[in-house]
Amino acid sequence: MTMPPPGDPTRVRNQKAIQSGPRWTWLIAGALLAIIAIVTFAFLVPIAPAPAWIGIALQGALLVALVVTSVVLPAGRARGVNSAVIMGGMAVSALVLLLIILAIAQAGGMPAVDG
Repeated sequence: MTMPPPGDPTRVRNQKAIQSGPRWTWLIAGALLAIIAIVTFAFLVPIAPAPAWIGIALQGALLVALVVTSVVLPAGRARGVNSAVIMGGMAVSALVLLLIILAIAQAGGMPAVDG
């Protein structure tokens, strides 16, 4: 498989959203992703409290990182790449934690802690 040339407009890293997209685009998309994930994890707290709370905290932290990135970094490729990586982390972490919660639910729930 041959790689496209560096200036090829079909490469992901050459897309307008990565190169010079406005910050509000990333903030709106990231906030929507975080809200959906946080609400989903909130409903799953009774099934598996630990991973659900970890998911809520992680999504909140990554959303804060996205906001800080959009405010601190100047417009350009660095901000676009960082925003894309953070949003990718939000999506992957939500998916992994949801799969963990699914596995816990399939196994019969969290084990009881004697204390």
